[in-house]
Amino acid sequence: MSESEANFWSWVAEEVKQARPQESLEDVVAWLEAEKKRAEERRFDYILRGDGEKVAYWNGRLETINEVLQRLRRVGACEIGATSA
Repeated sequence: MSESEANFWSWVAEEVKQARPQESLEDVVAWLEAEKKRAEERRFDYILRGDGEKVAYWNGRLETINEVLQRLRRVGACEIGATSA
């Protein structure tokens, strides 16, 4: 991850903390995991129905959720490593 990407995702994590101070980064990750499961179920449902447009929508949503989860986990791991050092 480039320095600018790391800065961006650190900023995202900080904005989450400020917007929802009662929620930790782990809470947001748990919520995204639940959204991921919901998206997988909806995508599967539309696959069975043969609705290609909606399958494409839920595929895109899953890709986005997975990307955000991956980046937030990296930032979270960096923050945890920084505080324990």
